Amino acid sequence: MSKRLKLRIAFSVCLGLFLLPILVYIGEFGIGVWSEHTKWAEMGSAFSGIYSPFIALLAFIILFRQTKSQESVYKHQFDQAYIQDVRTDLNFYLARLDSYLDVQNHQEETPRSALARFSSISEDNLLNDESQMLARQFISKHRKVIDIWIALYPLLIGLSVNKKYPYDLCYSGSILKIATVLSMSSCVSLDQIYYLSNHGIKKDELIFWSN
Repeated sequence: MSKRLKLRIAFSVCLGLFLLPILVYIGEFGIGVWSEHTKWAEMGSAFSGIYSPFIALLAFIILFRQTKSQESVYKHQFDQAYIQDVRTDLNFYLARLDSYLDVQNHQEETPRSALARFSSISEDNLLNDESQMLARQFISKHRKVIDIWIALYPLLIGLSVNKKYPYDLCYSGSILKIATVLSMSSCVSLDQIYYLSNHGIKKDELIFWSN
């Protein structure tokens, strides 16, 4: 059943309920231009008693629908503003992070090269002393890189909490954008370093490595 047909049926039912008391009154008492004031008063009193609750209910329904519609508008505006703020922050952090990964200090390898070397470590050897030492060295030499990576997580988590549109679309798009700009292997390596540097975090809480 189409929406237009449902509206027509609902309108017809409401119109029928609205006219029913009038038809019943006419059938029972008749209607006309009476010369007696009491006849008009009786008819007005009857219709007032019948229609006052109906009109009050109709006014309540209209007010309720307006309130719900206004809430929907406010929610849409909030969602759009929130997502725009997240996109702005994410683009800022991502641009900085991408540039920092290619900075070379004192003839040493770039952070991107260090991440490529770190990604060659198997998961079974990730928790050994050598891997943890490499993670600590990376953090000490490239603190800004790991700090920005950690700063990205609240933005992504904020999007992932809401599974509905447009949050889910922005979340999946942000993941794809980060992996495309930085490369998936770099993202996994950064997740692993983050995991080794933060003993309170679990692997399944990480976005790129866990997937």
